[in-house]
Amino acid sequence: MAPLVTFLLPSIAFSTTIPRRKLFVPTWNLGKGRWSPVRSPLLLLLLSIDMALWVAVIFATAGPLIISAFTEMMLDINIYSILSSGNRVGLSAASRARLLLAIASGNLKQRVEDETITATEHSSFEPLSEISEAIQGLKAEHRPQKLLNLMDAQADWTTTVGYPMAIFFFGFVWASRDLQRAPPSADAPLSLTFGVQWMIVVHVATVSSCLLSNNNPSTASNLVDGPLVPESRALLPDVHESRYQSVSIWNRGSNKHTWLEQITHHCDNGATTQTTGTPCPHVQEHAMLRAVRQDLKIGMWQYLFAILLPAISLTALPYMAGAYLTYQTPPKGFGCLSLTLACYAGSQILVIIFHELKRHAPKPRNSVISVPASASRQSFMRRLRSDIAHVGPRVYRAGVFWVYLAACLISLLVALGEPIMSAAGFYNDCRCFVNVNMWLHIDRAFVPVTFDYSSSPTSYGGWVIMGYAAATFLAVCTLASWCYQRSMKESYSRLVRAPGYRRISR
Repeated sequence: MAPLVTFLLPSIAFSTTIPRRKLFVPTWNLGKGRWSPVRSPLLLLLLSIDMALWVAVIFATAGPLIISAFTEMMLDINIYSILSSGNRVGLSAASRARLLLAIASGNLKQRVEDETITATEHSSFEPLSEISEAIQGLKAEHRPQKLLNLMDAQADWTTTVGYPMAIFFFGFVWASRDLQRAPPSADAPLSLTFGVQWMIVVHVATVSSCLLSNNNPSTASNLVDGPLVPESRALLPDVHESRYQSVSIWNRGSNKHTWLEQITHHCDNGATTQTTGTPCPHVQEHAMLRAVRQDLKIGMWQYLFAILLPAISLTALPYMAGAYLTYQTPPKGFGCLSLTLACYAGSQILVIIFHELKRHAPKPRNSVISVPASASRQSFMRRLRSDIAHVGPRVYRAGVFWVYLAACLISLLVALGEPIMSAAGFYNDCRCFVNVNMWLHIDRAFVPVTFDYSSSPTSYGGWVIMGYAAATFLAVCTLASWCYQRSMKESYSRLVRAPGYRRISR
């Protein structure tokens, strides 16, 4: 019961703070109207199923979630670096405002279908253009406050991360102290193993708490005029009913990159009706935006050491440490528990690799070169190369996508299997202590009846050390998250309130 209170409940609380776009169950109007003895329990059941499915998705795709969050963080850092440097003081007020707007609202979907028109018509609108025009239409002295309001609407870090993290932190400390007081046994470290597994939810929530773009698109929607958004009855309803919709957390990094591409291809020519992507008539501004576009790109070293390596470390490192200590715990060797932890770490590394291959895969061509029927052999080879160039990327993307889904499924099965087998007492069964190398010869397998836990200082005593190390690691990650968000918000406020910005805005 103690692991459920100290690890499971805080993890569920953490999962609710991770940004999401869709619900997994059709709640529709069950949560509206008067209380009903039938409607309320049904709504509670559906919401519980939705939460369980969301936690399962987090376990299956934890690596891509963290990579997307780190990508958005690096883009925000690059924006701050550009706006804070003295080399870009010549940027127009409109360009600076759009870059600041990308920090606070760069998670909004690029093109939103207008659901207020009739079914026979078709229309859409772009949040970037609408919000930019709304801010530029305000008085110069009011624009900074609107930009600050977008940032201040973000949820409080202490409420979303601080309190659940404190419970999780003391859970590891308490489990380590219990191990020190309890007599050595094979099942004593199971509570710590349970906490190590649920650390992945904590890591995803901690990294996502660093994101500066508001998770609720209603804040940005209030800046523009628009009709009442019709109530959605989709099978998978949106989390927020608003004029704008945020993208899923898997796409936040790439979506903000698209925002920045549009902003740096956009130039203020004094027309309020100018659309995104209009060529810039001012040569100096155009050259500066082109330089900004180059500075915003994430370099190879940034990608490797600020995105990919930290994502793999946060995803796989706790499981690899747990697998090693379980391997060292008598009976020494790979058993059920150590193999479970190792499989999840390995599957998440595969998920990250194939997700990145899928994300950076070349886009297929939409056109095929047509060659006359009377073409020569040279023309035939040209057509063959064209067909390969046309079909090859599609086959590659499809293959990577299905392997990625298979790796996600393996991660999900392993993640769900560990708590189920632990609750069922499967890990306490003597067959689970049999090493992997004996599984093919189970008739000759054996397990020592007595274990000397004091013979290996890295086994049982290592679990005590790992409990305190996990608590320290969580504390360091939490402190880094808090310092990063606080520093970035202060930098945002300083840029918006800068005298130079206000002078240019006028």
